[in-house]
Amino acid sequence: MARNPNLIEMAIKLDRPAPTRFWFYQDFGICLHHFGYAAGGLDYLPHTHDEYNVVLCLKGGLDYVIDGARQNLEPGDVLVINPGDVHYGSYGLTAGESVGLSLHLNVRGMQHIVRNMRLPIDMDASSVSFLGRTGGPQFLALGQELLHELDQSLSGYEMLAQALIVELMVHLLRHGIHPTVHTPRQSLARQLPSWQMVRAVEYMNACAKSSFSLGELCASVGTSPTRFIQLFKNSMVGQLSPHACFNHLVINKAKRLLQVKTMPVKEISYELGFRNESHFGKVFRSCTGTTPGNFRLSALEFSIPADLEHDRF
Repeated sequence: MARNPNLIEMAIKLDRPAPTRFWFYQDFGICLHHFGYAAGGLDYLPHTHDEYNVVLCLKGGLDYVIDGARQNLEPGDVLVINPGDVHYGSYGLTAGESVGLSLHLNVRGMQHIVRNMRLPIDMDASSVSFLGRTGGPQFLALGQELLHELDQSLSGYEMLAQALIVELMVHLLRHGIHPTVHTPRQSLARQLPSWQMVRAVEYMNACAKSSFSLGELCASVGTSPTRFIQLFKNSMVGQLSPHACFNHLVINKAKRLLQVKTMPVKEISYELGFRNESHFGKVFRSCTGTTPGNFRLSALEFSIPADLEHDRF
């Protein structure tokens, strides 16, 4: 719903303990994303954005792999995913759900913040990245206060929420992660906006094989299939199409089931929404290079942990 022209909230309620919520600050090029995911509730494949993602863990644990380096976040920890960083994440590293906030800033929004902080960086001629992570009780307190203001929606909450976002960014740049300057500016192909990637991946994770619909997905994101497919492929490692990405996500679920459950392969294929075991085997082989039965035998022999795996991209 909209309270003023600068702050737009979109709520998407899913079948999980906490809703996914988005707030859009149009004048500043910022999208605020509040999420809560149970363990195994959301898988990602390696992808990139042409925006900055500032991730703050509020509860539980978050695990990100960014350009091959793993980062584990606990409550109060913050990291920045830079434009062009290849990354994916997993959630629910501890008992219960993992809750966090992400600030999605386009390059213009980051330029605005850096200029107003009077940092000695020529943002017109350079690109800036932020490496590593930081954290502390001040970040956790700011995130909790920000959510409280948005939840209460009392008079003037839009201004306070905006001020808290600015305060969080100032703390991050002043005391936390220092910018690394690159010249000349990196040139990236236009990619899917971060919030649309989040929505798309949430939709894919919630679907069985038989219920996936590209048209329904694009309608939930609010864009046309032609636009969505091209930007999605620009964002995915290996230029994966939405259908190919969805197949990999379904097979990730299959691999976990094959490792931790004794049910027959046929039953697993039906549980995941495949029309028959043969179809399941064909998709499984295309994603992993092996059959479900051979994968199960290897998993039992070598005790492969039921973690996110990304094969054959």
